[in-house]
Amino acid sequence: MKKSIFFAIVTFGFLLLPGIVFAAQNSNPVGELSYIEGRVDRKNVGGMDYVPVVKGEPVFAGDTLRTKGYSRAEVSFNDKSIVKIGENSQVEIRDYVLSAAGVRENVRLFIDRGILRVIVSHSVTGANNFFIDTPNSMGAVKGSDICVSYLKSASTFLAISGAVETHHQLFPDKAVMVAKGTTTFVPADAPPVTARPYFPVEQDRFEDDTAPMLAKGDNEILPADLSHGVITAYSGDVRTRAKGTPEWHRAALKESLGEGDEIETGENGSLRLVLESGRIIELKANTQLTIKKFMVDPKTRQREDLLASSRGELRARIEKLKAGSKFQVTTPTAVAAVRGTIMYLNISPTLTHAFFEAGQGSLTSLITGIEKLIDPGQNAQADGQGGVTDPVATTAEQHQELENSFNAQEQTYGYSSPDGDSPNMGSFGDGDGSNDPNFSDGQGNEGFVFDGIPVDVPTTDNADKNTSVTDLEFNIDEAALPLSESKNGVAASLKGTINNFSGGELLWSSYLTKDTSDGGSFVGFSGGAISSDVSGTTLAGIYLNPDGHAGVLFGSLEGDASNDSFSGEGQLRFRHQADLELTPANSAMPCNTLTSVLTWVARCRAAI
Repeated sequence: MKKSIFFAIVTFGFLLLPGIVFAAQNSNPVGELSYIEGRVDRKNVGGMDYVPVVKGEPVFAGDTLRTKGYSRAEVSFNDKSIVKIGENSQVEIRDYVLSAAGVRENVRLFIDRGILRVIVSHSVTGANNFFIDTPNSMGAVKGSDICVSYLKSASTFLAISGAVETHHQLFPDKAVMVAKGTTTFVPADAPPVTARPYFPVEQDRFEDDTAPMLAKGDNEILPADLSHGVITAYSGDVRTRAKGTPEWHRAALKESLGEGDEIETGENGSLRLVLESGRIIELKANTQLTIKKFMVDPKTRQREDLLASSRGELRARIEKLKAGSKFQVTTPTAVAAVRGTIMYLNISPTLTHAFFEAGQGSLTSLITGIEKLIDPGQNAQADGQGGVTDPVATTAEQHQELENSFNAQEQTYGYSSPDGDSPNMGSFGDGDGSNDPNFSDGQGNEGFVFDGIPVDVPTTDNADKNTSVTDLEFNIDEAALPLSESKNGVAASLKGTINNFSGGELLWSSYLTKDTSDGGSFVGFSGGAISSDVSGTTLAGIYLNPDGHAGVLFGSLEGDASNDSFSGEGQLRFRHQADLELTPANSAMPCNTLTSVLTWVARCRAAI
């Protein structure tokens, strides 16, 4: 067995060698970067270092493109094919051969990690000449719109249109055809599972994860404005205002903020803003913040992040600054600058109190220009008369109070209460009409609508109609309750009984309910494919936690199967959508049929 595996790996390497050699010799661009958002790097063939790229740069065979967190890229190739790259992804263009007339002859992409959507142009020759590989699988694209991901040592292929044929590298004789409207999963060490119809939420996930994240219409990040901040969490009443506009709107998850934009938190509000560099800014209640400048030099990577705050409390967590870089917050009385790692500011119209931890900072009076350098573990104050106190040691009690006050913030992930009747909304109170309960959420939505719940869920599909899946047992990690927005997901498991199954292939689906131990409720559906000794399940539905936070819980579970049972484990994602007055305790949420689920969704819509 070891010899066979070694032979397969060696053979695979030689198969790829001609494409790599060709790429090294090719100096003609095969496309260009048609869209850039956030931080995107490129490593040329034979190169050792990644270099930041900008929109409009040419792309060559042999290039490797890498996106960072909260970043996206799109490549438009000369044969009219388009590749959309999600965040935290790495894609190598191993081969892209075009004839003198621009006709595609051979293409091979390699996804080292992350998520990709490929819109393949029509093949003039009719040949299958577009291939997408991952570390454990190989895929031959047969047309149109294909999504591929490689996460946690496993691959997923989904065909929005057209088709793709895929197999595990170690099992080339066990290929699966993924036709339009279906998906398959390739485990780390097993052949792909039988393709099954995908649920709308699965297509939505691929489209969302590869689409631009900016919530500012058609604005793009240009070379002179290559940095932005993204709202990754908030709670309570939080609003933002775009540069040059008089209207405020409620903050939204993944909303992108740039130069000139403004943020305010209400009496019960808090917010976390993550910059493209990984720097984190956290705001407590009753805090105002204006972004004066977010700038990064694409060549030197020197950064200049300038903020202003008229009131409130904030914490900035940054890496040690590169020479020539700046991070400053201007207050009514001073300029506070940090050189790394943590800065706390308590700001009022007449006093700025600055604390620095694990790195040096400075406090400079706006009135007199007096500057005091402040060492790690010290703090100082700048008053409204131009005075700046000498730095003093921060006491253990002060340090603990600062740390606890920020770490204790229970940020929910999603929209503020959409009905506008929160008692704290009036605390913004600047008379600009922004407290109107009908103002938008900044994305053109007057209210949230649950989506991705299909009306026609397929029934169990098998030659023997007596075959069925019953006794489903669904569990989620109790330690993660109550659920909130979680990028890393929550562990879950599902197992069930297979009745009258004599082997072969089985496609099944079933409604699924779960009352969690903390008082939350889940209503949805599950479905998947069972083939040989492998099972793959997709799960999606509505989850309402005890506090009235509602959203969609979805994901994939993989595991083992036999003729009479199956099991699966994996990670589910919770996408928070709305804060409701309804809770499982007072909504009488029905849990029996899809009709009841849709009825409950309608009640949720009415409630918001």
